[in-house]
Amino acid sequence: MVGVHSSDKLWWSRLTGYVLARWGEELKASGLYAAIRATMYGLTISISHFLALMELYNPGTNTFLTKRGELGLALHEMNKVSGLPMENTIYQEYFPSNRELCQLKSTTTNRYDTLWDLTCHYYVALAAICELRPLTLSEINELIKKSDAHSYTTASIKDDFPVGTKFHTFLWRTMKPILPMTLLAGYLIIWLKKCVVPYQPTDVLPVEVLYPAVQLAYRKNLSLLPAMIAGIHRGLRQMISTFTQKGSKPSVVIQTAKVELPYTYLMTWFVLHHPDMMDAPKVANQSVPLLQLIEDCKWKGRGFMDIQKQLKDHKCWVVSTCFPLFSGCYSDSLVDVKKPGTGRTCLDTGCFDWLVNIRLGYMIFRVKNYCYIEPYLSCRFAQQLGYDQIYVRNPSSELWTRGGLVDGARAWLWNVTGCTGARFSLPVAECQSELTFLYCRWLLAANEPVPVKLIEELTAEATARIATRMVYEAEYQKRKEKEHAGPSRNREQEEDFFPSGEESLDVNVASGHLFVIGSLGLGSVVIGKLLKSPFLAG
Repeated sequence: MVGVHSSDKLWWSRLTGYVLARWGEELKASGLYAAIRATMYGLTISISHFLALMELYNPGTNTFLTKRGELGLALHEMNKVSGLPMENTIYQEYFPSNRELCQLKSTTTNRYDTLWDLTCHYYVALAAICELRPLTLSEINELIKKSDAHSYTTASIKDDFPVGTKFHTFLWRTMKPILPMTLLAGYLIIWLKKCVVPYQPTDVLPVEVLYPAVQLAYRKNLSLLPAMIAGIHRGLRQMISTFTQKGSKPSVVIQTAKVELPYTYLMTWFVLHHPDMMDAPKVANQSVPLLQLIEDCKWKGRGFMDIQKQLKDHKCWVVSTCFPLFSGCYSDSLVDVKKPGTGRTCLDTGCFDWLVNIRLGYMIFRVKNYCYIEPYLSCRFAQQLGYDQIYVRNPSSELWTRGGLVDGARAWLWNVTGCTGARFSLPVAECQSELTFLYCRWLLAANEPVPVKLIEELTAEATARIATRMVYEAEYQKRKEKEHAGPSRNREQEEDFFPSGEESLDVNVASGHLFVIGSLGLGSVVIGKLLKSPFLAG
């Protein structure tokens, strides 16, 4: 598992702080500033909490079976947790072909230069926190001799390169200073593989991640949120498969494997729905990702058994219904149809994004020539979206697969295609959210005031109780005296002197008198001025 937990003295926090300080404006313009800042310190790793949560996971539906029903990694919740953008361009890790490089060089020269510079400085740029000085000719020759990285000329056609093409070693690139955008792209490589899409079980950064990092550096809107969610599902499924696999012979040895998944985002989502598992944050800011708010908090729980017991209590689970972030369309029924003369959907951006949140879809990211495809079954956790919970049968196992590029393209097209004619209804505006995302112990919405009695009413009730007790004690003492003096009275007259269902008690606190009216044949008995009696005065 990849769990980012750092402090001001460690390299990750210092590196992130430098990047945010230098390229803060560029990152804000690209919409990545909040997401990167949220991962600056991360969360501490708690194996007990993670294993307890993993026990609830159903890999067949990509949901967690809790006492509050099925919960899923809803897009709007994961966006609040991480700050990652949704966007409509699939996240792909691959290195462009020669044809794509030529096209990139002719259309976007700056992006091409940065990719070429980053590729040449691959191992140097990853470790750079600030600009490195250019190397001299003698230093380069020494490195070439040490690494045996000499230039060569092709004798045959190789990867679309004609015969006689001369290839120079990338070390000659070190004679030039590293470009600032190359440094930013180098940091984004580490951030992507450390926090967002850490799918590899090794610590080696693949060369395929260079191109998407350059795209992000130049404000290309990549869909990082679905890629992160797909990475969580892929990692959990791989862990469950490892723990449950059977060998040819019975064994008590527990199978272990190194699995990479976005741990911090998953556990922050866990805290979102089970806030008692972690200390409350010191600040509350609705515009800040939840991961950043709880970065200084500590896990709670005495052990694995105690955590399991808490998860079995349905009252501890919190379902925060999150409504759309746009106004004016609540309770409406909308149709995804084509707008005349445009070829695009008539829905505005807010409505279409909400439609993507609530309809069936896929979470996808591409690695080389393969695509990780995970189903998004929003109908199984509709309560998290402001709708009544409904259940459908388990999907076919063929829906979640590691498919080819055609499978990935088809699944992604299903996600982003508009003008489908689909009709959907937005949540009703009158439905108040029970809880808020401010997290300060998830403030309960006060829909109705709590009735509170006045002090005068409480005083009157106390006076009535004391007076009743005095009447009972006085009558009980009279009966005791008569029992010692002569024969007992009839059984019907020996009952305790308490007002029955046919009797009533009339208290006049303002005048200080108590009147007892009943069917005991005593008529109206004046007990006395209660407020002036020594009993009440004491």
